[in-house]
Amino acid sequence: MFGFDRPKDSWVRVLKHSGLTGLRPHDVRRSVGSWLGAAGLTSNQVGALLNHNTSKVYVQLGDDEATKAL
Repeated sequence: MFGFDRPKDSWVRVLKHSGLTGLRPHDVRRSVGSWLGAAGLTSNQVGALLNHNTSKVYVQLGDDEATKAL
């Protein structure tokens, strides 16, 4: 369902099937990064999983009490 040959078209299909609107791929990356940080992964681990070199912000978000409550 989510092909890599035409990612934009695939993303539109994902949104249509999910009923979500206005969601960007980066929004998903940010949420997953925050959840991984809250789960105790280091910024290096989060960065490796998300292929992202500025993942420290996700780990800091994971330390937030509101995030932990989720």
